[in-house]
Amino acid sequence: MHVHYSDNVGCDFTEDCHNSQFRLVDTTTLAPGCVTVIAPANNATNVPTGTVTFSWTAPTTGDPAASYNMYYGLTADAVTNLVGNFTTTEAEITLTGFDTDFFWQIVPVNTGGSPTGCPIWSFTTQEAPGYCLSASSGVYPAATYTPATCDGITENPITTNGWASEYSNINVVTGQTYVFGSSVATDFITIANATGTTPIVYGTTPVTWVANVTGVVRMYNHADNQCLEQNTGRTRYVICGTPSADQPSYVSLQWPPTLTVEAGENGTVYGQVYAAGVTDVAPLTGQGAGIQAWVGISPQGQNTNPSTWTTWVLATINPEHVSNNDEYMASIGGNLAPGTYYYATRFRLNNGPFVYGGINSSNTGNFWNGTEFNSGVLTVNPIENDFCSSAITMTLGTDFETGSVTASNVGGSVTANDPLPGCDAAGFAANGKDIWYSVVV
Repeated sequence: MHVHYSDNVGCDFTEDCHNSQFRLVDTTTLAPGCVTVIAPANNATNVPTGTVTFSWTAPTTGDPAASYNMYYGLTADAVTNLVGNFTTTEAEITLTGFDTDFFWQIVPVNTGGSPTGCPIWSFTTQEAPGYCLSASSGVYPAATYTPATCDGITENPITTNGWASEYSNINVVTGQTYVFGSSVATDFITIANATGTTPIVYGTTPVTWVANVTGVVRMYNHADNQCLEQNTGRTRYVICGTPSADQPSYVSLQWPPTLTVEAGENGTVYGQVYAAGVTDVAPLTGQGAGIQAWVGISPQGQNTNPSTWTTWVLATINPEHVSNNDEYMASIGGNLAPGTYYYATRFRLNNGPFVYGGINSSNTGNFWNGTEFNSGVLTVNPIENDFCSSAITMTLGTDFETGSVTASNVGGSVTANDPLPGCDAAGFAANGKDIWYSVVV
């Protein structure tokens, strides 16, 4: 031990200092030696992911260590990442990568310094088991979820802002069919027991399971089958029940086979449906129970299978039609840009599968098949002078007369974002489907 006396708080060993002050400098403590690994053993394989206990023996040379720095890297020459400083000879570390080589090193530390050249050890984590029972973000939402609708079709949303690093608790009933899914098509789903220790079923979304327990299960959500985590929003849902197999016996695109409208105008499309014991029950007026109907519109210029379309307008019963068939109608076209489109009907009975109606060259309707019974053709024509061209000329004395007009301002306001009238994309022509006139006064 070296003792240095000084009279001045800020002085060093070479200064002429004043004011009494002692400084004790440890020159006798030796740096500790290196440690010996216990676990994971050097070159170990199949080390599990999750929380793993790392341990080592205390140094047997030098003075005792006060603490230990742990470093890691993914190659032997890059073990430079400090995991942390530990005061005991073990540490619990969470491992997340499957089939990954890790390299690590323990460097003891005391007031005398630390050793150099301590050994670097390595191990390899287990291969991906095919399921994922980890969730660094924990449970979300906190409340256990119970599906509200069990019709085999409805996606019951567990959360609309879930992460691929969480699990949700869900109530299930023995014998019921469940489909678990995510709005991200590549997400990986694992269903496990209530404590998250045993996988039940797993795979890329959606995952189907017929429950063999009544109670709570965990739904784990990851970005892939390597248990990759992503803290970005997605919808996590469950479908409960078995879809109905009920289908109508007959559906059609009844009328018209073709439809032409001007931009901004609608046209009416009709379709019929027959289901024994539903549409033919007296009195024949009114809507048969369990029937839903739509008219669908294709993407512009695409004469494709209606089952691939995404635009469907809900149809309503036509009260003027009375027969064994129920007739539905819907207005289409008013919100479409000028061009050619195709349309067909779609029906469903008791939440069963969708079936589609088409029409043939003889204007007879039946199930759409793409050969004999096809879609109708919708033509949306532009308004002749909608875009400031070919404005209608008005003649003074013929189309209108001169005269005085008296008006008063009741009230009004101007919004800075309101576009001024014009012929560009922000003007009345593009947005309002206006008819333009010209006049000389």
